[in-house]
Amino acid sequence: MGKHLRKLFSADQVKEVFERYLSREIAVDQASAMLKIRRRQFFKLLKVYRERLSMKLVKNFLKKSFTPPDASSDERCWPGGSFHRKVYGLATSQR
Repeated sequence: MGKHLRKLFSADQVKEVFERYLSREIAVDQASAMLKIRRRQFFKLLKVYRERLSMKLVKNFLKKSFTPPDASSDERCWPGGSFHRKVYGLATSQR
């Protein structure tokens, strides 16, 4: 039986091979040979890598895009801000 991929390479080494493949620096045969796995296993792992990468990008996007404003920023578009008080007739004491 062969050794496990995680015992042969660090996570950074595997990521580097995937990134080099995705940037078209190396071919599939070279990448699978570097990781000492077959082509089918390479594509299974690549699929998992892409899914995790896309989820990480989505989480970072959501984290940056939907954080509430701090006290120094404009609150007009946030509930409870000056715009909502004017439009919905909320007095300052009703908050």
